[in-house]
Amino acid sequence: MLATSLTSHCPDLLSGFRLNRTLLVVLIYLSVFYGYLSMESYQMDFRAFYVAAEAERAGLDPYKNNVTNGARFADSDDPAVISRYLYPPTALFYFRPLALLPYNVAKLLYSAVILAITVSILLFLQHLYGVPDLWVVALFLSFPVLGSFDRGQIDLVVLACLLLAFFLSDGWLAGIFLGSAIAIKLLPVLAVGWFFAHRRYRTSAWAVAVAALLAALAARLWGLAIYREFLVNLFHPSTTLLAGVPRQSFFYRVLVAPEGTYYIGHSYAAGTLNPLIYAGRLALPVGVLLFAAYCLWALRMRFTPHLSYFGYIFMAQLLNRLLWVMGLVLYFPACMALIGSAKHKDRTGMILLAPLFLPRGLVPLRFVGCVLAFGWVAWQQHQQQLKPALATTA
Repeated sequence: MLATSLTSHCPDLLSGFRLNRTLLVVLIYLSVFYGYLSMESYQMDFRAFYVAAEAERAGLDPYKNNVTNGARFADSDDPAVISRYLYPPTALFYFRPLALLPYNVAKLLYSAVILAITVSILLFLQHLYGVPDLWVVALFLSFPVLGSFDRGQIDLVVLACLLLAFFLSDGWLAGIFLGSAIAIKLLPVLAVGWFFAHRRYRTSAWAVAVAALLAALAARLWGLAIYREFLVNLFHPSTTLLAGVPRQSFFYRVLVAPEGTYYIGHSYAAGTLNPLIYAGRLALPVGVLLFAAYCLWALRMRFTPHLSYFGYIFMAQLLNRLLWVMGLVLYFPACMALIGSAKHKDRTGMILLAPLFLPRGLVPLRFVGCVLAFGWVAWQQHQQQLKPALATTA
């Protein structure tokens, strides 16, 4: 039914699509690694989703560390520590069904869905832009994807919703996907501005309506106070991740789940990527100025709608002071679009993907490197497009 709806709303979405069977086999083979990673990893972020959903089902506050009510409702062994659930109340509608399953079963099912989404996104974008197999495999094995499975993050689901909203025709279905992305994370609300500016008014209106409806339903079910709890958690001092965070912070004292889940720590997602976090209270206003500057630059460059949108959702991460490596999956569409349109695809691929593979000691440079690589390659391609026009004019 969903496939029929997608086709009817955007007939050209998969027009001429030919499954790259060789690449699919390679990705499935490599997926075995992610399967093992999902089984052995504690998946700290998924644990936060699961615990919050369990707490809500039991009538507890999902934004509190309910350790006094038992281990199944706790995300830390310190009653004074706040919950690691930093998502809007509306996200509970998506996480709640998982809490109906045992933790390990829910974790593996969640990881399987994320894996299928990742493979689908990469195969579709390769079909659309003609990216060589090498760079598709490289993206699949990059640190953002590793971090997503190691920590059980949901950024790839958000990316899928944002892509569907873009590629579907202007209407209610695209709006539902965009509204769903907003309900899971707040940052995608910026995409509404892009759709509105590009005269996709129905998508914008439906997205706002869906997000507002879910927000109203959450307020009706759990009361307006839950939004105050959400904001308290979001701006709690321990979420700044600055040097000097007390050792009793929830990032240092994680309760191993009694269901037999192993807590194996990795460094794939170590450290925040947005250097603006060190600006303290100035982080948000500076991020807004930089994002606005990018929008003006992109407008002057006259990007194609594809590159304009992909660059927009990626550069919006400037406003995310808690940007972790998993958030860089929003860089993938822009990366593939630029590689596909490049004259020298391999050289362009090396430039664009190099920041994604920087070692742990250079984690803060990953986001900055991606921003610089994106800007440099986009500018170079713009200059190459100008040369024929200038020659014709002369």
